[in-house]
Amino acid sequence: MSHRRSLAAVLATALAVVAPTPAHAQFGKFIKKAAEKVAVDKATEKAAAAVGGDSSAANAASGAAGDSGAGGRRAKRAAVAEATGTTEELIRTAISYDQAYMAARTSLLETDARFASFKKARADYERCHARNAANERATQRYQRLMEEARLAENDAAYKKWSDSLSAAMKAKAASIAPGGCEIPEMSEELARKAREEAAKAAESKAGTSEAALAGFQERVAGYLRLSSAADRRQAVSSGAYTAADAAAFDKNRDALDAWLSHSSWGSTTIDPDPKAVAQYEAEMARYESAAESYKTCTEAANAAAQGPQMPPSMMQQQMNMKPPTEAQMAEVQRLGELAEAAHKNGDNAKAMAYSDSAQKILGIKATASSPEQQQYARESIAAHQKSMAAMKKCGAPPEHPVKPAYMR
Repeated sequence: MSHRRSLAAVLATALAVVAPTPAHAQFGKFIKKAAEKVAVDKATEKAAAAVGGDSSAANAASGAAGDSGAGGRRAKRAAVAEATGTTEELIRTAISYDQAYMAARTSLLETDARFASFKKARADYERCHARNAANERATQRYQRLMEEARLAENDAAYKKWSDSLSAAMKAKAASIAPGGCEIPEMSEELARKAREEAAKAAESKAGTSEAALAGFQERVAGYLRLSSAADRRQAVSSGAYTAADAAAFDKNRDALDAWLSHSSWGSTTIDPDPKAVAQYEAEMARYESAAESYKTCTEAANAAAQGPQMPPSMMQQQMNMKPPTEAQMAEVQRLGELAEAAHKNGDNAKAMAYSDSAQKILGIKATASSPEQQQYARESIAAHQKSMAAMKKCGAPPEHPVKPAYMR
């Protein structure tokens, strides 16, 4: 956003009172990318959807598609007795297993020498992400403060935050790694070892296994795929789930989502925190709505700033002017601000003197303004005031959420 006044603005009136031309960041639609939490084969999904998540049908489909599962997991499941108990008991068992599994996996990645290079790469990424996130937040903060200062017509504050923004953007550019922050990946073999050893430790601690929980997992997945309250009510009405089951699933939704994500996981990296992702997606939805409203508001405010056409005499003066140097423009800027302040204080004589000085710097002979120039000045000021009043109602632009770590 430029805070410099144009040469035409200096010539507009003896008062030389024209405010900075507003310019606003353009906001586009942002497409949210949500990671799938449950990876099940096509046959299982089709069967589960057909009965609203009925576990018997899902298990039948799972058996039919069995041999294609990674590592023969479905074949293994068939040979293991399913975990039993009430829905509440099975939920506690599943969560206990998942927590034990993730604790064991985290411990492996932190302490086992085989994962040392992955651990270092992960630490490097997290430092890079934290640095970039801090820079992004600082940049957005200074942009907001600049806009607030502009709306308050506080030139000193505007310059302060403009300088801060420039420094923050330089720091941001200097800190960005050539390839960006690269999310680390371990080899497929290491990922397999981490999964198998973590599963073994979790089975020992929780007294159950992923295979034993397979049928319940598919039943939970069927329910959690019901995205709307109406769909969930229909599933209960149809008898696919009891009201007590539905209430238990809803109560433990976050923990069950995490379990489903981890239990179907062959990840070679670290997944983002599901709660951080959910928060980011909610913030993005609010941001997109606010950004669209802000864009509409500022477009209308900018339209109100369209002032009158410059008189031919002023256009001719501008055409005859030599391009000013940077030093001249800086001095013209300073005099323009003084003229504006004098005008606000009601001292039009002083405002005119500052305007004459600015025109002399630009090589324009100071002369009395013509009636058409005075009319142009009045209409320009009125358009600016109308635009600023509209812009103040728009407020500062919304700030874009920062992605959590490991979210692609």
